[in-house]
Amino acid sequence: MKTLTYTKTNNLSQLHDELIAAIANFRRFSTRVGEFDVGLPDTGRVYGDGNTITIVCADDISDAAVQAVIDAHTPA
Repeated sequence: MKTLTYTKTNNLSQLHDELIAAIANFRRFSTRVGEFDVGLPDTGRVYGDGNTITIVCADDISDAAVQAVIDAHTPA
């Protein structure tokens, strides 16, 4: 896993959805059966506040691909 940090006004929930839509192997872990998580592993998380974005993602996710999504991000 690697950590990428950016400074930009943001909507983190929207940005996370944009990253998932744009980068095939950037996904969140969302499948639960009872009390157990099953399915694909989590390969991307987004943290931050109104001006800071921290992305923790798998090493094989392209920094350039993430940067393209960050550059295109316009918070709603």
